[in-house]
Amino acid sequence: DLSMKVDLFFEELIKNIIKYGYDDNDEHKIQLSIQSIDNSMICKIIDDGHYFNPLTVPEPDLTVDVDEREIGGLGILLIKSLANRCEYLREDNKNIFTAEFTTEE
Repeated sequence: DLSMKVDLFFEELIKNIIKYGYDDNDEHKIQLSIQSIDNSMICKIIDDGHYFNPLTVPEPDLTVDVDEREIGGLGILLIKSLANRCEYLREDNKNIFTAEFTTEE
């Protein structure tokens, strides 16, 4: 269960960073880290893309029919619902997104 949450976190955010964060042909770096503390995994992604705080994205309206719903936002909503804690910082022209996932006891 914990590994599924961590996989989803990295997959969703890295995909969004690559798709929306870079609109040039320059070389870019995405740094990943995972720290295990007791029954928690703290996952961090640092990228040098455009400023983007996923925590400020409006949540999609799930009451609207799927055919009429705006595209996007579901991955971030899922990450926020699975994580015990999410944090975003913009520092030195880098996006830093951290999520903590805890095992159920």
